[in-house]
Amino acid sequence: MKKSLLAVAAIGAFASAAQAQSSVTVYGILDVGYVGNSASGPATTGAIQGNGPSTQKVTNSSFGQSAEQSSRIGFKGTEDLGGGTSAFFTAEFGLQPQGTTWAPNNRQSFVGLKKNGIGQASIGTQYTALWMNALNPTDPGNGNNVAGNIIRPVGLSASQDGQGAASTAVTILTTNSLYGETARFAGFRLAANYVMNGQDATQRTTAAVATTPATATTNGKVGSAAAVTGGPNTFTGVSFSGDYTLNKLLVTAAYSNFKQQQIQGAAGTFDPALAFPSTAVTVASTTNTSDTQYYGGATYDFGILKAYANYVNRKIVDANNSSKYLSRSGQQIGVRSYVTPVIEAWASAGLGRYQAFGAGEPTANVTAYQLGANYYLSKRTNLYGIFGHSQTSSVNGSSIVGATAGSSISGYALGLRHTF
Repeated sequence: MKKSLLAVAAIGAFASAAQAQSSVTVYGILDVGYVGNSASGPATTGAIQGNGPSTQKVTNSSFGQSAEQSSRIGFKGTEDLGGGTSAFFTAEFGLQPQGTTWAPNNRQSFVGLKKNGIGQASIGTQYTALWMNALNPTDPGNGNNVAGNIIRPVGLSASQDGQGAASTAVTILTTNSLYGETARFAGFRLAANYVMNGQDATQRTTAAVATTPATATTNGKVGSAAAVTGGPNTFTGVSFSGDYTLNKLLVTAAYSNFKQQQIQGAAGTFDPALAFPSTAVTVASTTNTSDTQYYGGATYDFGILKAYANYVNRKIVDANNSSKYLSRSGQQIGVRSYVTPVIEAWASAGLGRYQAFGAGEPTANVTAYQLGANYYLSKRTNLYGIFGHSQTSSVNGSSIVGATAGSSISGYALGLRHTF
């Protein structure tokens, strides 16, 4: 009997020790409320010859979701491996609180190792170093999904639902990514992604044809024709970031470059409409592009408010013909401050510019601003109000898709956000 009790006690002690070495945390955000937006500009169809161009206006108004932050649920855990080394994982999925079905999207899923005092590395679907360590920490709007932010621009659909909404400014996350990050040394930290997703496949297809004397033979057989299709299907690239903190100052810079190639088997042309937000641009018979992104940002906490400054540039180029391109740049300043212990407010304003290949290298200028406020009911629950507006002020040369002269978009949201 005593031996049995000792065995049970030993097993219990071992289980407790194992339990203490690892931990799993469930976390998430639920963001719901009233979401509205409106967009106006020249109509693409319906103009009557001789009466000038027609215009159109689109408005949306609904009880929506994910205006301040995209709703999500996540699981993360760590295991102590000893000697200052630990294993960790994250699995994070988007939620749609106003939906009736379980349809999450994979925001992050990765596993990695960490060594205290040196750094960490992980593999999976992850945010880019540019987004996670540079742009997101220095955005005065904290990456919200309402119009009016030059460095985090969104459209009508993103204002209603921020799940997986691609940013026209930068690449936010990638699959098949190896991510590494150093520990902070004397205020400095470096991070990098390497994305590798490659495939090269060749397929031979044999199709039946009429068997007549005039029919040519293929592979020595009358009545069949063989066609070879396929080729590379790759998405590769890198993302680097570096940041420095000194007391109340944060300075950061980042660079990303991604290359995509995919044989489509059908002729096409460089279409700027496909360039943003997707990195896939149809060129000749391939989806073959080079996507380069730069970002620089800084914040300084004056105590009564925090000041922000940002610059972003993105250029997508036909990898087969560098004269075919579409670029977007923007600069923005902003402030964020607690007006009272429970009321936080922010404001930002910026200028942007599109430029594309074509006659006269057409350009379009964009202005944008955003205002927002949070009222904290508790540490984890707050009410919010956000309004933003962007306007295409002018176009020089031929039109640019998505940057038509006189077009504008306004977004507004009143909601409730709860974090757990």
